[in-house]
Amino acid sequence: MDIGCAVIPAAGLGTRLRPATLWIPKEMFPVLDTPAIAYALEEALAAGVERLVVVIHPRKALLRDFLEAWARERAPGERRVHVQWVVQEEPLGLGDAVRRAKEAVLGEAFYVLLPDELFLAETPPLLQLTRGAPATWAAIVGTQKVPLAEVHQYGMVGIGQGGRVTEMVEKPAASEAPSNVAMVGRYALTSRIFDALADVKPGAKGEIQLTDALRLLLPTGVYARHVAGERFDIGNAAGWARAAQALARIRRLKAPADFTRA
Repeated sequence: MDIGCAVIPAAGLGTRLRPATLWIPKEMFPVLDTPAIAYALEEALAAGVERLVVVIHPRKALLRDFLEAWARERAPGERRVHVQWVVQEEPLGLGDAVRRAKEAVLGEAFYVLLPDELFLAETPPLLQLTRGAPATWAAIVGTQKVPLAEVHQYGMVGIGQGGRVTEMVEKPAASEAPSNVAMVGRYALTSRIFDALADVKPGAKGEIQLTDALRLLLPTGVYARHVAGERFDIGNAAGWARAAQALARIRRLKAPADFTRA
């Protein structure tokens, strides 16, 4: 299945990386020598995406400038990458960010990828979602197993025959989790998600959660796909440092020997 559109939520305030994010958008933090969001952009490009819908906060002018430059310079050959902006003025949840992209995705299936999560994988995680997908589906969620001590940090899923999701619980206690399989920040969605988001009631903080909308779609077919590869949460300092170390190690292994130095 070919999906040509991806939504990248990038309007968050980066509170886990403060005080630095008071001046620099978290998506622009370099992991080694590359802004964090560029890894998500390259993943989308490798998956065949031609239209990027970026949900952005109006104060992130630096991020917008970078994305415009990337779209001009990075697209290979004659292939054109179109970047469209959608504004989210308040961080009211991932579900709110996705629903703001409704008009931009033009009613077709689309990916959602969170730039806070960096994957080192042989096959782009987005492609892993849709390869071998069933003939009909409403949503496909990327998953990985996590330690029981960490399940309270994730949306957890129960999985039935054929990878179909049977249960979905947001940040449960370990004793209440349906499994140790967690949703990670890669999704393939159909336009049905927008009807579900319209039915979701805001939480105590006024936030609209994507997990709540996905739960409403369970009867129509939500599937889980394991994402092979090493995953890093680069939205916090410890995960960012581990990702930088891993990338540096890979570069050293791939670098050709330099016989010009003593």
